Amino acid sequence: MQQPVRFVVEAQAEPAMLMRVISPLTRRDLDPDRLKSRRFGDVVWVDMSVANMPADMIHIVEGNLRQIAGVIRVTVELQ
Repeated sequence: MQQPVRFVVEAQAEPAMLMRVISPLTRRDLDPDRLKSRRFGDVVWVDMSVANMPADMIHIVEGNLRQIAGVIRVTVELQ
């Protein structure tokens, strides 16, 4: 079953953080349909959506995002 999902990641603004946040998707041959990032001082927000993500991968990707060094918070919204 496919599920639209949105991941919002708050992390420390460090070199290559954006690449590390996208990595759990790209390792599974998934590309975000929408990707937005903004830096606020020492913090970066990454907002990415996947329109058709396999439902059984959502929690796996969420766990991968939470394990990234420098990640402060991960929010998952099923759409």
